[in-house]
Amino acid sequence: MLKARELKVRRAQEDLIFQNTGEFSTNFKNLLIKLNLKSDSHGERTLYSLRHSYITWELEKGTDIPVKAKQCGTSADMIEQHYSHIVPTMFADLLSGRNDE
Repeated sequence: MLKARELKVRRAQEDLIFQNTGEFSTNFKNLLIKLNLKSDSHGERTLYSLRHSYITWELEKGTDIPVKAKQCGTSADMIEQHYSHIVPTMFADLLSGRNDE
């Protein structure tokens, strides 16, 4: 298997890694349907929901918001705006005194 560094492809910072041509989305949707995972109590799963889940899990692990924002190509303000429900849980143990070290 060819590794990316062996290809020596020059890409601009704004170039997409995955081009969503529709076929990938369709295949993803069909796979979720086949596995009976297309929806749950929170709604339908989409490719975008993977990004949301990833950011949520990273914030819950305590990843620094500016770092995650840069990695995901967004701003810290946008992360804070859309994931503000996660941030308080990051500090719950510390603020409650349960995490005394």
